[in-house]
Amino acid sequence: LAQRAPMGPILHPNDQSRVLWLDPPDDFWQDGAAARRSERVPDTTHPGRGERNIMSMEFARFAARSVRPSAALVALAMAGQAASAQFLPLGVLSDRTPDPGSFGVGLTPDGNTAVGHSNVDFDDGVGGVLSYANAFRWTRSGGTLFNLGVPEGGLGGSSAARVSGDGSVVVGTTGFSLSGQYEARNGTIWTDAASNAPVAQLVAEAYTVQDVSRDGRFVAGTTRVPGDPFPTPNLAYIWEHGAGPLRELGTLPGGSYSVGHAISGAGDVVVGTGDAGVGFVNAWRWTEPTGMQMLAGLPADRASEAFDISADGRTIVGQSGGELYRWSETGGAEILGKLPGAAFLTSSIDVRADGNMIVGTFMDDFFELKPFVWTPEFGMVTLEQFIAGAGLDTLGYIPLSATAVSDDGLTIAGVALSPRGMFEAYVLTVPSPGSAMPALGVIGIAGVRRRRPAHGAGRIA
Repeated sequence: LAQRAPMGPILHPNDQSRVLWLDPPDDFWQDGAAARRSERVPDTTHPGRGERNIMSMEFARFAARSVRPSAALVALAMAGQAASAQFLPLGVLSDRTPDPGSFGVGLTPDGNTAVGHSNVDFDDGVGGVLSYANAFRWTRSGGTLFNLGVPEGGLGGSSAARVSGDGSVVVGTTGFSLSGQYEARNGTIWTDAASNAPVAQLVAEAYTVQDVSRDGRFVAGTTRVPGDPFPTPNLAYIWEHGAGPLRELGTLPGGSYSVGHAISGAGDVVVGTGDAGVGFVNAWRWTEPTGMQMLAGLPADRASEAFDISADGRTIVGQSGGELYRWSETGGAEILGKLPGAAFLTSSIDVRADGNMIVGTFMDDFFELKPFVWTPEFGMVTLEQFIAGAGLDTLGYIPLSATAVSDDGLTIAGVALSPRGMFEAYVLTVPSPGSAMPALGVIGIAGVRRRRPAHGAGRIA
């Protein structure tokens, strides 16, 4: 199951270095709701984990089947409707494919442009039609998905992960896509992406291009080692687009690989994940003066990953032992917990520019998706609670993930299950950053509060 990645392809299908691999019990495949088996392939992303499953659309529908609004929250929504609150399904690039759908991943800072991928129809040459993912751009003014296309040399599929401040540069991957399944092969950059004639560039050395600075000048991701049939992630990198070769950032001491997940707005801080010879992965932060350094202050006996960084470069968010954390150089590490019943945090999370709002998605042991919103004032609540508190009418859609948030916290993007039973990207808007939260506090459903690690706050080691 993929990431800002990019469930199936809901959570960052374009980011094969930030994939959450699931291995359901053998008897799961006897369930009629999961008629199509997953494709099992060698897990080159995480050595030692054997095989991974690329889940089918049927599996993701099965995972989402129990996500339904409660009567109490529906009543709350009806009582507190806000005139300017809005839930916008973004549509699809094609209805003709065997697996129509769209998957929203990134937002511009103002929340007016979204990027992701949507399945399109592809002639198989023998009279049949297949589904191929193509990256899209959506604007609030345009109202429909625009196909960004596939770079020359790509394998027919593409997916967008993030977008620059003005929408002119989009980053993601090109890869192989078939009937709702996606495998990244190379990083991709689209320039002139806000126009009707975007230029797609395949980055041959890159496995992914995962994030882009606000001005579109710097990008970050992971380089690749060619393999048969799948390439292998190698080292995190930073690149000033068009100015010389990619700059690999190395590994943590004792490590063998690193994965670049996100870059700050100014392009001077990169965060990610890597091994350090201790048996599990660790979150890290890179700057020019310090190089790559492990985030200190997180529990030392559990795996950690850094998935995103605020635009101002001061706040890093990710998972530690399956729980959400927030880290800053001045405040150290805060373990923010997880939703009740959640087993682990997926890598599809985003933090507001000032670090004071986080959106993302948990999953439980039964593969149920649990999107959430976190703020310092109200802690962690489910996206369902947030939507109900804002008085949003979701038009029969069931939001399954939250993957991006605008600078002001008013706009959230993600993926929902439509009344037609297909995945569809959405953008929701609330009238003020705290409009949904006070109602939640009144009825006592504000969620998980933060705590410090038992061994105290930390700094970069």
